[in-house]
Amino acid sequence: PLVYLVSPRDVVVGRGRDARDRVKWLLERGRYPAALKAAEDNIQTLPELFQQVGRVYLEHLLEMKEFEQAVTLTPHLLRDTAAWERAVFQFAEVQKLPCLVPYIPIHDPKLRMNDKVYEVVLQSFLPLKEHHGKLIALVQEWPTELYSV
Repeated sequence: PLVYLVSPRDVVVGRGRDARDRVKWLLERGRYPAALKAAEDNIQTLPELFQQVGRVYLEHLLEMKEFEQAVTLTPHLLRDTAAWERAVFQFAEVQKLPCLVPYIPIHDPKLRMNDKVYEVVLQSFLPLKEHHGKLIALVQEWPTELYSV
């Protein structure tokens, strides 16, 4: 609802603030954990707001090179296939995909990604010889329908 304050010189229009406004304010000030909490408190009514905050927060953590915190938050922040696919490519871009591997969904059919994404993950282990053991372990651990390499 709008509130109008009328005086001989001015008219001021005011409106109540909602969860979106609160989250936007927190994000503008770089208070990502508080913004995430505010979005999570309203996840039933505004699920897209939680996804937006999660995306922004993850991007911030990657920019700040806080990779360990970023990977531990991914299962909480990423709740759909598109978000997981985006995160895989973001981590690949900063060459930190091996950190993300333990968190990548492989068994939950609702979060199963395109097989090309899983292939990108596997291929990220090829360049460095010290990662070849992990590559073999992943190929043995992951269901074969996830990839077609």
